[in-house]
Amino acid sequence: MKRARKPGGNKKKAAKPSDGKLPAFDNEDVPSSDDDDQPVSAAVVQESDQEEFLETADEKRLRLTKEYLNELDEATGLDKNVADTLQEQADVKARMVTMKLAAQLEVTPSPLKKGHRRAPTCLTIMKDDRTVFTGGKDCAVIRWDVETGQKQIMSGKYKEPHCGGHFMHVLGIAFNEETNLVVSAGRDRLIRLWDPRTDHKGKCIDTLRGHQGAATSIVSQPGSGRVYSGSLDKTIKIWDLGHRAYVETLFGHTGGVTSLDMTTEDRMISGGLDRSVRVWKVAFDTHLFFGGAHTGAIDTVSILDNNRFVVGSEDGSVSFWSAASRKPGAVIPNAHGSQTITAVGCVPYSDVAISGSVDGKVRFYEMAMKSENKRRSAMDVRVVKEVEVHGSVNALRVSPSLKLCVAAVGSEGSLGRWYTDRGAKEGLVVMRLDHDGKPVQ
Repeated sequence: MKRARKPGGNKKKAAKPSDGKLPAFDNEDVPSSDDDDQPVSAAVVQESDQEEFLETADEKRLRLTKEYLNELDEATGLDKNVADTLQEQADVKARMVTMKLAAQLEVTPSPLKKGHRRAPTCLTIMKDDRTVFTGGKDCAVIRWDVETGQKQIMSGKYKEPHCGGHFMHVLGIAFNEETNLVVSAGRDRLIRLWDPRTDHKGKCIDTLRGHQGAATSIVSQPGSGRVYSGSLDKTIKIWDLGHRAYVETLFGHTGGVTSLDMTTEDRMISGGLDRSVRVWKVAFDTHLFFGGAHTGAIDTVSILDNNRFVVGSEDGSVSFWSAASRKPGAVIPNAHGSQTITAVGCVPYSDVAISGSVDGKVRFYEMAMKSENKRRSAMDVRVVKEVEVHGSVNALRVSPSLKLCVAAVGSEGSLGRWYTDRGAKEGLVVMRLDHDGKPVQ
């Protein structure tokens, strides 16, 4: 792992607004990762610095409390029983919460719910566990009620910049709770804002400009009005939805950014065409570098908890990582045969990871640490469940209640047209997850 910072800081002034002309795209497919296979120059993070980097704010407070108790014990002769009790409580709180769900997990899929005219590429699930927003290659954003099957279409129009929505493929979508806005990212390089509380005749309420390449992904920062967008221009941009404004740009990737995920306010991960994954500590504009495990571009990433994450690559492999190690804890080559991995997901703070591919299968994995192994990040990973759908699995998300897993399924992949199944339909497959786990607050 390496930590890289661009000389002179990671910030960049806002780009000038677009002149309104249609961006030129000679080829709608994402460029090969070979074009951006460049070495990364970064300082090696020392072990002590690495552990401090991985700490959350709560973990840091607990560590400082434990150090203070030790000092107080030495200085005043604090009663040993009291000190031991306080130490034990601090250890319990600091320990990573991991629910053991894989052994009891049952998955029940529903029939495909049809919607988009072309392949859906991305999705986000609201807290009510029934409202889902998707974006697709038909330039549309759709609001779904997965219980009743009702849909509200906020359509765009291909190569029509003034249509009120995206005029090229929608590739990323997220919901920001602080502002109650749905935010989408598209191949047209634009970030569109949608208000789900009002109709607005199916048109977006605002547009944010700044990316110089296709915007491939977008995530919302918990507890704030900010969102982060990744782009094929190799950057990650931060936007303030309250002020409808650009904030700053994060640099690090040497190839286009293809995927983002974020589950806590200070931790984000990104994957790119440079075959690397970056773990960002956004408050300090710093990141750790993870590479060398894949021979193809990183197409999809997902955070399991503050320490672990899952990566899917176009080389057909799925890797399972601990941020405390330079090497993956486990790698499954050809996880879906020889097909590219188009989507990964996780049941947060559990031992369950998920992957999908163009082979029409969704696989659920059990992740277990190898306690007898000297390398503390080594893992045992095995498939515990498999669900078959018809088409390419382009996105996977688990609902906030942890009781639903929703897959966006289409006749082709989200980032290109290397795979096409003319018999597949475009829509959603909702899978009920039966287990005893509860969301971690």
